[in-house]
Amino acid sequence: MGKIYAFLLGVVAGFGLYHLAGSYHVLRAESGWRVVPKVSHTLEDTYVDVRDFGAGDWAKRPELAAAVIKSGDDELKKDAVGDSVNQLLPGRSSE
Repeated sequence: MGKIYAFLLGVVAGFGLYHLAGSYHVLRAESGWRVVPKVSHTLEDTYVDVRDFGAGDWAKRPELAAAVIKSGDDELKKDAVGDSVNQLLPGRSSE
């Protein structure tokens, strides 16, 4: 009987981790770690380091960009836009 309970506990834990990974983006930004709800339930882009993202990187990940905009985290949005602009303008560096 103990093996069945261990198996069921593993199934429940696995489902919980699957649900968390499918529901949230974990982002590493200049301002620190952020957890942002996903727009749709997928396992794509569960962890993303956005510190060196440029405009092209955001264009390749429209779901991630939409989640960041929808999150309402102004500091994260400022980091994302500021770094992209700094990469496009010559003579500017991100601080």
